[in-house]
Amino acid sequence: MRHVGGACRVDEVSVRDEAWRTHDFSPYDAVLHVAAIVHQPRIQDRDLYFQVNRDLPREICRKAVQEGVRQFVFMSTMAVYGRSPSYEGAGEITPATECRPGTPYGESKHAAEGDLLELRARHPFRLGIVRAPMVYGAECPGNYFRRLMWMGRRLPVFPSLRDNRLSMIGIRNLCELLRLIIQQEAEGVHCPDDLDAYGTQDRLGAIARAFDRDIRMARIPAPFSGWLALERLGSLYGDLYYGGGFDHFNGRYVVDSFQTTVAALATGLRLQAR
Repeated sequence: MRHVGGACRVDEVSVRDEAWRTHDFSPYDAVLHVAAIVHQPRIQDRDLYFQVNRDLPREICRKAVQEGVRQFVFMSTMAVYGRSPSYEGAGEITPATECRPGTPYGESKHAAEGDLLELRARHPFRLGIVRAPMVYGAECPGNYFRRLMWMGRRLPVFPSLRDNRLSMIGIRNLCELLRLIIQQEAEGVHCPDDLDAYGTQDRLGAIARAFDRDIRMARIPAPFSGWLALERLGSLYGDLYYGGGFDHFNGRYVVDSFQTTVAALATGLRLQAR
């Protein structure tokens, strides 16, 4: 939250052990819960996902509310919708889209949302839920963005199977959204992204330009494209995005474009290399 430029005083409390149970939450206006086990194929323990992603935020929220905290903001995920990138143009998520999570990560996050809403029905506090898409930027560990950065910096040619649209949000934009939610004590479900229609090709081009190089998009003829349309390449060629109907703070949380974020990362890498 240092990205918000000192607009909020932020204290970090670890929940890796039981020390949070003795922490006094009474001085705080809001509690922002970001701890989670994200989708990890190597973690097969379904119960662990639910213990960390559902039970922990519920217990922390209950304690915070009992100690007088007025607002609880829960970092959820786009995965609660259970959608995968679509090649057939069925990747749009709207306010009417039902949540049908299909992984322990998505299921446990959705269950947490339900438990928090039940708490909200019984206690007077404001609940904000943020269903973030992929988050990118400095110190963000997402595999998709790391893959894009590698390709944009090294590939001379990218096989252009189809134009796609994929929702992402820059870390500074996400932090500004959280600041606005807390500052205005906003409630409800928030489904943000960078408010652009970018896909893989646009982002690869922006990365290449940030590193002063070119990448050529080579259109693959339809008869030869079938073998590329593999599920594991879905994030590169499929659609998965927040569409019409979402309006959070009139888009004022978008303080950086994708190009700006990538340019800042490129500058940082150049300075490190000196």
